[in-house]
Order: sequence, then structure tokens, then C-alpha cells
Amino acid sequence: MKNKRYYAFPDIHGRKDLLRKALEFVYDANPEGDKIIFLGDYIDRGPDNYGVLKTVMNPPENWEFITLLGNHEEMFIDAYIGRYEFFSYAYSKRHRWVSTR
Repeated sequence: MKNKRYYAFPDIHGRKDLLRKALEFVYDANPEGDKIIFLGDYIDRGPDNYGVLKTVMNPPENWEFITLLGNHEEMFIDAYIGRYEFFSYAYSKRHRWVSTR
């Protein structure tokens, strides 16, 4: 019986290029497949949010992807459903989300 391996991928932030490299490394190490748990924050900041989402939603054969909701996805959903009247990106010493509710 094969030992199951679980991999955890944190904060991708729209960087499909780096996600691809990490996935290739894991796939090469385990061609028979296993599980990858994505810890959220797929979108925001990087150049290819759509590509990241498309990748994590389509695991290859023999692989299982478990995708968790991150705070960046939660903020996007909140803004989309109108939970906040105004949602903007404010710049200061560090980037942070600002809500005027």
C-alpha cells in the first residue's frame, strides 16, 4: 500500500508562473499522483489571477486538489455581493485593504 502524501501550497497571489514551477516539481517527484491542499489567496497582486484559478480548478489525473478560501478571495466576494458600500485599495507604508462602511 502506497503512503499518501499531502502537499500544502500557500498564497499564490496571481503568480501562475511560480505555481507552474512548484507543481512541476511535485508532479516529477510523484508521477503516480497524490493530494495538494491550496491554502487560499489565489488572486490579487500577480499578473495572472485567471490562470491561477483555472489551474487549481483542474487537477491532472490521479491528483486531488483541495482548495480553501483565503482572505483575498473573501474580500473579492464581499465587494462583489455588495457587503461594502465602498471598497478601495489604499497605499501607505504597506498595502492594505480599506473599507468605508
